Amino acid sequence: MSIELSGTVNLGESYAIKEIENRDQLRQDIVQLESKGRYQFLYAGLGHKSFYSVYGKFETEVKSKSVILIKAAEFIAMTYKGILQLDIHSFDFNIFANEDVPTIRGTNNLSGIRFKLKMEAPKAGLKPINKEINVEVNIETHPFLHLEPIVLPLTYDENFNPTSSPKHCDAIMDNEYFERSGILFTEKNRITNENPRVRNMMDNTEGMAAPWGSCIGGYSRIVLAK
Repeated sequence: MSIELSGTVNLGESYAIKEIENRDQLRQDIVQLESKGRYQFLYAGLGHKSFYSVYGKFETEVKSKSVILIKAAEFIAMTYKGILQLDIHSFDFNIFANEDVPTIRGTNNLSGIRFKLKMEAPKAGLKPINKEINVEVNIETHPFLHLEPIVLPLTYDENFNPTSSPKHCDAIMDNEYFERSGILFTEKNRITNENPRVRNMMDNTEGMAAPWGSCIGGYSRIVLAK
């Protein structure tokens, strides 16, 4: 993903976000969602060979021309292609500042708010997930919203690391994290956002992405419009 291709997210568009008491019992039907409002497109990517997008909406309060209070955030995932359905397991957020982000023509130094989403499969999708945020963002000094999906293994331990056994889901091999040749399985050497090598991929012959790696996520410039 290149910052020259980034979109926008309108945090001036606020909706009341109702806490979801039992997410597992929600129907897999976006029409049945209890909380109303428009979801904004934030990210599209691949996970477990499935193509999916993430959308979000926010409950906010504009404090001034440049300061916004984000009271709550809600995300939902839609799987468009692929055998396995992806869903959002959980998410966290943090404020980041002065980070060098690789682009087609070099790097950009960015600041903003980051949402890290843990994506898991196979799960029933189209189930929203939300939480209270209650953080103020100055969009003059921190003008970007970064959505960073982390695709989880099909089975994982308490630290979200892939389990040692490659016999996932009894019948499905985890080709996001493992390779196989007959009965032999090896764990992939994946390029992740935490690996410094991914920061240099734009400037070498490996290209802008790799099938064994992960995208740097989606950056959206924050705007405030009613």
